[in-house]
Amino acid sequence: IAAFAAAGLMTGLILPALGFGPPAAGVARMAALPAALQMMIFVRAGVVEELVCRGLVIERVLALGGSRMTAAAASLLVFAVPHAFSWELHQLAFVIPVGAVFVCLYLWKRDVVACM
Repeated sequence: IAAFAAAGLMTGLILPALGFGPPAAGVARMAALPAALQMMIFVRAGVVEELVCRGLVIERVLALGGSRMTAAAASLLVFAVPHAFSWELHQLAFVIPVGAVFVCLYLWKRDVVACM
């Protein structure tokens, strides 16, 4: 809850006060797509991100003898880097805390479906 609150605070108050807005180009491109295609993209992104970033990365790092912290850091890195290239850089202030919440949820429950 704290990470979602921090992400909301960053994107709702702090970043706009610093002159940063939403990723306008990406939002405009997405808004131009049909609603059904938007929904498919959102569902696909959620499923793939959870399977790869949480299920695969964390489990592989742990299987190779890495610590939970190393697995969490690797998962967060794999989650954040693609967003850094497809969004504006300041949007990582939202992506990273939210990604951290899902990493913690996965490490707690060890259930990728719980993260979807």
